[in-house]
Amino acid sequence: MGILNVLTLAAHDGTQVIITHEAAKQSAILKDMMEDLPEEETNVPVPIAAASGESLKMIVEWCEHRVLEEKEEQEVKEREMREKEEQELALKKKQEEDEKQAASKAASSDSEDSDDSDEDSYDAETDSYLDTDSEFDWGFDSEASFEPTPNVAPPLIQVSPPPFEVPAYEAALLAPLSQAQLFELLTAANFLDIPLLLKCAAKIVAEKIRGMTTEQMREYFGIENDFTAEEEAQIRREHGWAFLGEGDDYYVSPRTFSYPEEE
Repeated sequence: MGILNVLTLAAHDGTQVIITHEAAKQSAILKDMMEDLPEEETNVPVPIAAASGESLKMIVEWCEHRVLEEKEEQEVKEREMREKEEQELALKKKQEEDEKQAASKAASSDSEDSDDSDEDSYDAETDSYLDTDSEFDWGFDSEASFEPTPNVAPPLIQVSPPPFEVPAYEAALLAPLSQAQLFELLTAANFLDIPLLLKCAAKIVAEKIRGMTTEQMREYFGIENDFTAEEEAQIRREHGWAFLGEGDDYYVSPRTFSYPEEE
């Protein structure tokens, strides 16, 4: 049996980090490995070639925190379910009591109506009761045919999901990172297949580049401009809207924007 049910992860720089089995399950790669390999083979350090020691420590910290969060979320969910069941039980009990009271009142009312009906239908001259069940014109033709209203399905309304917001803990953990640290963590989270952490890190990157010009994005991502001056001028004429940055105080439709022709 593994010591205290932990794994030892080894980064590419030789740094070793310990993670509990429960936290390691946040990674689809580590979870599959623990399920497929004999337990004795998980006692040796697991190489994580795509992670530096710094990023691996941060990932392990996030995984351990996420386990605690999931336990708290499960406790809240179970408490809400219990409260809902108690409310439904109380409502059902009240409905049953109301139905009993209504049935009792209805029985009492029917008894009184029957006595009144007997008195109203008695004819003293003939010393008999009138036939109250005789035909009566209720104002409609009993033989008329009625066409049921067809069941028309209501129009489908597509509701877009709310935009993804980075949770407070992840924002505090990832936002202060430098570009290099953030990219290292993205690479490691992708390698370990940790969807939520990867999504949060990608969202942080998206927020950082929001409003950047093309030149600023090239610099941020380290992309070399391999267009010739003529090619870039042509692209700017055809897709000039893509070169606008956050500092521009106007908006031009991508369909109509174009730079003026050079003289």
